[in-house]
Amino acid sequence: GGASASAMTWVSRLFLTGFASTAIFGPLVGRLIDSNGRKAGTLAFSVLYALGATSTKSNVLGVLLLGRVLGGIGTSLLF
Repeated sequence: GGASASAMTWVSRLFLTGFASTAIFGPLVGRLIDSNGRKAGTLAFSVLYALGATSTKSNVLGVLLLGRVLGGIGTSLLF
């Protein structure tokens, strides 16, 4: 048996949430890094990425979505 259509829809939404947060927060994050320096940006990336990765262990949809947003913001810090 395969996954239900509802489960597949939520998996898709989780992926899109991460990509959308990168696109939405990217310009703001870029300005913050320009004014605060690369070291602060790298440290912020590490924290945000770790929180996002930790959220993958949750069974709570809200936690998973928040983790994808944090991961997306963290990814913005790399560019």
